[in-house]
Amino acid sequence: MQILKYGANQSDPNKEETQSSSGANRLVTILMYLSDIKQGGETVFPRSE
Repeated sequence: MQILKYGANQSDPNKEETQSSSGANRLVTILMYLSDIKQGGETVFPRSE
């Protein structure tokens, strides 16, 4: 299991979501939002169709 925490306005545009740090293929990615905010808090997938 690998846990990442992104701060405000933080991103990783070059992150390859299918490879884990050990080099094995990643089967599942789960995004969890642990706060209730009125503005922001979005996730963008620029290469999705």
